[in-house]
Amino acid sequence: KSFPYLDFDEWLSELDVTKNPTVLLLDEVQDPHNVGASIRVAAAAGMAGVIIPEHRQAPITAASIKASAGAVFCIPVIRIGNTNQTIERLKKAGFWVYGLASDGEVSLFDYEHTTPAVFIIGNGTSNTNRSNAITILKNAKTGINTAAPLAGLHIKGVEATFDAHIRLESAADADY
Repeated sequence: KSFPYLDFDEWLSELDVTKNPTVLLLDEVQDPHNVGASIRVAAAAGMAGVIIPEHRQAPITAASIKASAGAVFCIPVIRIGNTNQTIERLKKAGFWVYGLASDGEVSLFDYEHTTPAVFIIGNGTSNTNRSNAITILKNAKTGINTAAPLAGLHIKGVEATFDAHIRLESAADADY
């Protein structure tokens, strides 16, 4: 049986963009353990959803469910067909797009955010991150100690997702 992904159009129509939600978009993340860990961090950060492309991307599997520690059932997981078209639709809905990379232009902690945001985490070889983002944010670390299961992640941007949410929540005093 396949995972019950949410429909993008339905999810977006029910999302309250006035609350400046944050969303994680995985871009060509092919390791199911990293997919699960990313979902776990997004759920813990209170994000409004995780968007997963259908192609060149690991789907939700038993391994990703286990790596998420069940978080896949606590956060909307949306399956999309075309990443670039989805990003354009999110932009039209008021989202600002941020790529997360270790060599970003601006530190997460030096960038003010007051709009709905989608954070793109890629596998290191994907260009969607750079070609669609208004700003490439540095994958800054906060020095927050994480639980042992989070410490060994191979996607540098997963930590930045959590860092970004902490920054955004304190900066905007948002109620997610």
